[in-house]
Amino acid sequence: MVNIGTESDLRYQLLHRTVSAVLEAQLHGASAALVLIHAFGPQGEENWKDFSDFINALGKPMPTKSTMAGPVLLGETKDLPTYFLWYEE
Repeated sequence: MVNIGTESDLRYQLLHRTVSAVLEAQLHGASAALVLIHAFGPQGEENWKDFSDFINALGKPMPTKSTMAGPVLLGETKDLPTYFLWYEE
């Protein structure tokens, strides 16, 4: 189980996006969820580090750009495979 305390350096936007993807997947009976980050702009490297730190906090090794990370089993019963992808143009 991931324990993210009140003093976490992790970005709440990544947590929110992950929860949203999991809830939507459960609502529609999907067999998996995908959290896709489509990166734009020059601040990409700082945001990439935040994304990598988030994936690492979920217990997965640091991903590479444009490579799927996961699955992490999430959801109410911790049985929904959830994948993460950083896409950059």
